[in-house]
Amino acid sequence: MKLSHRIENTVCIVTTEGDFTKDQSQQLLSYAIGLLNTISPHALIVNMKETTKIDTSGLGVITALSKSAQKKQIGFGICQLTKPIYEVFDKTLFKKTVSIYDTEEIALASYENVGTN
Repeated sequence: MKLSHRIENTVCIVTTEGDFTKDQSQQLLSYAIGLLNTISPHALIVNMKETTKIDTSGLGVITALSKSAQKKQIGFGICQLTKPIYEVFDKTLFKKTVSIYDTEEIALASYENVGTN
């Protein structure tokens, strides 16, 4: 899995590329937690536009990142799910527990005022 990130205002956007399965899941968790601890963003968005496969390990990492964000009292969401990934989230009902956005722009707009008060 290839990972990259950038900061837009106070939001950290992590982009994933490749499979999000058992062998790669820990990589994303370590990467994102490291970012949360070093740059202290007001929200974390995981952009999954280049991810075509996810398994239970990947779902577990999304859950762990969501809980870490809640503990730090910051926003968390995922965006630009490919059709196969969306279907997994839909079947597992994850879409009811994690904020999912169609585009990165919509995700960014939803966290525009987080942490500015």
